[in-house]
Amino acid sequence: MKRLVLLCAALALTGCDVSQRLATIPPAPITVADRTKVDEQLGLSLTLAYTAAARAAALAIETRLVRDPATIRRIGELDRRAYAAVQGVRTAYLAGNAAGYVEALKGANAAVSELLAAAKGE
Repeated sequence: MKRLVLLCAALALTGCDVSQRLATIPPAPITVADRTKVDEQLGLSLTLAYTAAARAAALAIETRLVRDPATIRRIGELDRRAYAAVQGVRTAYLAGNAAGYVEALKGANAAVSELLAAAKGE
């Protein structure tokens, strides 16, 4: 009992707010697993969307649906930007940065959409 009293006193002296720390603990391990699975699926879906958009752009150029050199250069720049954005999503996911991951997803989604629109001639 003495040890418990000493431990409580030590925690009080450190200024550690235990209740605040306990509030940040997930309710169950399954919650963390579900969130992780959703994050992985979002990252995978975005990677697949980028791959499809890049292939569509390459096909549009190869089949000469897009002929204008300026448009071809623009598609190349958009492709580089979309690829970098997808890499940013991967980096944020691996770092475990939730806020950065959400922002990276938004930016990458916009970049991939822009690439696909350019490949369609919009």
